[in-house]
Amino acid sequence: MTTSTAPSSTPGVASTTPHTGSTASSTQPTKVQKQCDPRCTRFGQGTCRPDGLCLCWWGWTGPNATYITTGSLTNRIEALYCNEPCHYTHDHVNASCARIPVPKTCSVPSNSTPSIPCDKQCGAGVYHGKCLSDGRCLCWWGWTGPEACYVDGGTYNNRIIADYCNDACHYTHDHRNESCVKKTAPELSTPASTGQATSVPSTANSMPFTVQPT
Repeated sequence: MTTSTAPSSTPGVASTTPHTGSTASSTQPTKVQKQCDPRCTRFGQGTCRPDGLCLCWWGWTGPNATYITTGSLTNRIEALYCNEPCHYTHDHVNASCARIPVPKTCSVPSNSTPSIPCDKQCGAGVYHGKCLSDGRCLCWWGWTGPEACYVDGGTYNNRIIADYCNDACHYTHDHRNESCVKKTAPELSTPASTGQATSVPSTANSMPFTVQPT
């Protein structure tokens, strides 16, 4: 009787190994979806975001830097990594620190009859949107595409309008996912957008992203 009750009377000891294993596996799905540049966390001035970009702390910027213009992170900067000091604040945007996205007009025309032809990938067959009279495409919930922007207010609040809607992306009536309206241009196509002369004397391991003076 004593030996048979020992395993059940000390469950903490007997189940230690399998319990810790299950805990470790349950935390795995919380990792970021896309891998950031290793320098994002190595320098200590930014944190990796699920879209694979680095969210810089106030006062820091880096290669391919862009200001966030909506939501709770307004006026923060995203970059490949954050290794350059630059002055900007909650209410002061410094154009030399990062690119300032040009606001897109994003509204549903009152005229429902298309007068400008839409892209053939808008609203036909397997495509996920409705052609608007100005030639743009009103995406169904959960879809986005090139030159996307959110509708502000009204019946279509938080819907996305794009050239066409071919990419699945999660957003809802009350949640805007900023990665759904980002341009899909190659990350290395605009390395000089930071406009920072101080980016040249960076560490040796950042050479692949060094801004070349012109």
